[in-house]
Amino acid sequence: MGAFIGEGSVLFSVRSGMERPEPEEADWPNDLMEYVSIGRHRNVEQDVAFGIQQLVDITLKALSPGINDTTTAIMAIDYLGAVGERLARREFPARLRSDGKHLRVLVRSTDFEDYIRLAFDLPRINAKGNHAVFRRLLRALALVDAATCSDDRKPILRQQAELLRTYANQTLATDYEQKSIQILYRKLSTYGL
Repeated sequence: MGAFIGEGSVLFSVRSGMERPEPEEADWPNDLMEYVSIGRHRNVEQDVAFGIQQLVDITLKALSPGINDTTTAIMAIDYLGAVGERLARREFPARLRSDGKHLRVLVRSTDFEDYIRLAFDLPRINAKGNHAVFRRLLRALALVDAATCSDDRKPILRQQAELLRTYANQTLATDYEQKSIQILYRKLSTYGL
């Protein structure tokens, strides 16, 4: 979804001979081309990553030295948290698809961790020395964590929070700011993050 493809690109390949006991019914269509849509531009209705990338771009532009608009960055981070919260509640389809007897398709798809990295890695890195942005990123991660439907997603969010705490410690100018982040991190960790 959302990938650039050139003329002659392989969209998928099907291979036989890989048995899988379940499911008993096919979980992939007979005509895979019915599920392929190629367009000139990405859109947020079909491509969640594109919407996340747009919010990240707003955050990065707002944090750039030439603009330095912390308020806009914080607003975009709030929306990144809201998108992450919705994704945290969703189940993602299996990457392996069967015809009912044999494993036939391995779908290249984006998973929860991919979305979280996309949403939080670059804003964290570009928040260098910005106390307010670090705090909002932590709160956004806590929002996502509280909504997650699966315990196996929690380590992904904890890792992001730890990376954020560490980078804040390295880049914040004052002990007051560093301590404030540490306190918020501990407080949010108490509630799950």
